[in-house]
Amino acid sequence: MQRMEQMFGMSVEEMQNLGAEDKAALRARMMARSQQLRTPPEADALPMRHAPARGFPDGSTPLPVAADYSTVLVVTEPVDRELLLVVADLARRDAELSHRGDGIQGARFVAAMGAAIPAADSLESAALRALALIPETSGAASAIRLGMGLAGDIGGDAVIRNEYSGMSPVHTLNNLAIVVWSLLSHPDDFSAAIGDAVAAGLDTDCNGATVGGLWGMQGKPIPARWSAPWQGRVGVSLAGLAELRLEDLVDRTLSVAGNLVK
Repeated sequence: MQRMEQMFGMSVEEMQNLGAEDKAALRARMMARSQQLRTPPEADALPMRHAPARGFPDGSTPLPVAADYSTVLVVTEPVDRELLLVVADLARRDAELSHRGDGIQGARFVAAMGAAIPAADSLESAALRALALIPETSGAASAIRLGMGLAGDIGGDAVIRNEYSGMSPVHTLNNLAIVVWSLLSHPDDFSAAIGDAVAAGLDTDCNGATVGGLWGMQGKPIPARWSAPWQGRVGVSLAGLAELRLEDLVDRTLSVAGNLVK
């Protein structure tokens, strides 16, 4: 919270209570900064600049990372279409480093949905807003619609695995459908949402992380049994690092958001 106050000069509560003019000014700063960083629209059609993650051009790796970009707009309610496009663009720029096609569209969807959730009346409405930002005829859009249509179906994961039979277990499409299905099936039960995402198989670590991150954007309490064992620490596999403090990771995320509004 202290870092947040230093970055914006006010608390989260104060930001959410800003008047219309002040809130619009904050959002305008975000928009201007994003425009400075934005790459040309035609970049979406460019070939990959690097080898695809895990060897799959549409791999699901961008999904949990994309959820992080949602943090940028959490305090700027209401979130309109233009602002969701800003978040989607940030996710696109990141995903393009290792993915193409539906891998990029999946990342754009997850980032935009995360940004839409705090001001949405339901997870489904947030999903629909994010879905409207990606090409309607894309494979990612079809996967999202499949997941939404199966929400609440206890056997939805089997239907999804059958639909994408033979596809790599770390492809974007099958995992994106699993994420949407499990998330929308349990809007009020964190444990069930991440449990279904992981139990469905495929890219279990990424799916659990993506669903957990998006579910948490609702602001609903998460059972302590999922966080207490961490003791504020996160194990990592980075060169020279075995562990990071959760507080430090939060500070880093807020720092990125702060750079976007300066």
